[in-house]
Amino acid sequence: IIWDKKKMEKPTPSIYQSKINTTDRISWRKIACYIGYILFLRKRIRKQNYEKLIVFTVVPAIMISDLLLNQYDGKYVLDIRDDSILRRWFSKRIQKIASKAKNLVVSSPYYFKWLGRDGILNHNANEKIIERELSYEPIASKKETVCIMYAGMMREADINNQVLERLVDDTKYNFVFYGPINDQLISLKKKYEGKTNVSFPGIYNKEDIYSIYRTRADLINILRSKNTVNAEALPNKLYEAAIAGVPVIAFAHNTAVAEYVKKYNLGIIINNLQELNAEDDLIVALHNLDSFEYKKGRQDFLNKVRQDNLLFIRSISAFVSEEI
Repeated sequence: IIWDKKKMEKPTPSIYQSKINTTDRISWRKIACYIGYILFLRKRIRKQNYEKLIVFTVVPAIMISDLLLNQYDGKYVLDIRDDSILRRWFSKRIQKIASKAKNLVVSSPYYFKWLGRDGILNHNANEKIIERELSYEPIASKKETVCIMYAGMMREADINNQVLERLVDDTKYNFVFYGPINDQLISLKKKYEGKTNVSFPGIYNKEDIYSIYRTRADLINILRSKNTVNAEALPNKLYEAAIAGVPVIAFAHNTAVAEYVKKYNLGIIINNLQELNAEDDLIVALHNLDSFEYKKGRQDFLNKVRQDNLLFIRSISAFVSEEI
């Protein structure tokens, strides 16, 4: 049962269609759409009388919590891919929902803390792509100029603006921003598109990201602002960079990312943007990355991702096939 927020799917009884701009601030229309989806979801579940449920994300879980706890106790999987502000308002409720789930699945181990129990870690990485790219031999960057790349929807314009303010006049650095146009990217383009070492190539085919990283990037930018959501999440960029075999640059305050980067030697961790002011420190740090340790760490990280995801697949298969 899905919510087609862009009205791109062919209508079926299991699809709720109500078009909204997901990047908009809270509005009465947005609230009305959410209420409509919850009513649709509850009606569909009652009508179909499903034997089991797999519930994705915090919001639907809270909104159908009475059904889960009373009708589906021990008969559902709770799968949490992202954090939500609602879990702070309903912390005891979400912990109770998690406690009654047959299986709990998360995309970051840091979510277990606020869910109140352990479960299964499922990384947002494709097994077939990992298998295909695992044998790739990363090439250590010893260039005198460094290309720092950001790819994807621009959600950190303020952080990137601060990075550019510190380094854009140093021609030893090149900055590339791939991704679709949104207000945040437009603000960066207006300010920096006249700079010869800053480029905005536009959108890219998702399957090309690994070759783009390998041919153009020396560092993958996953610098994210300081808040609880970013501290606990493991963004897709971390997996894409590891699969591509290109080091990342991340903040220490993005705790989950920093932990994996340090453990598996996947790149450079900085404490704050002031550290970028020191002349050539970033280039020196990149040159000082141990090539052997990076290659070994990358292999170990991707193999751990595969192991965790295999456990996830087995657990879901067992849940689906198990007799009620």
